[in-house]
Amino acid sequence: MSAICVKLMTYPWMWLFMKNPTEGAQCAIRLATDPQLKHVTGEYFNDCEIAASSEPGKDMELAKKLYMQTMQVLEKITKLQVSKELDAVEADAELL
Repeated sequence: MSAICVKLMTYPWMWLFMKNPTEGAQCAIRLATDPQLKHVTGEYFNDCEIAASSEPGKDMELAKKLYMQTMQVLEKITKLQVSKELDAVEADAELL
């Protein structure tokens, strides 16, 4: 019952803070179709504009840890052996 009450109280205000699916897709559509962004890579975008990444987003040790955990989960789910080499993660680190 309390979950219903929370939904009834918050739903009228959600439109102020959340995007609908069409609005939410605009950045991905622009990134996929804008010829000016063809060679842009490794950037963080917010509301269709390049934005500064957060400090955790720049932490390469954290990225490596996330990569390794992701590979472990993929191996469990897919039953496939996934290459755990960090070459891709380390190559991205050099771009920063």
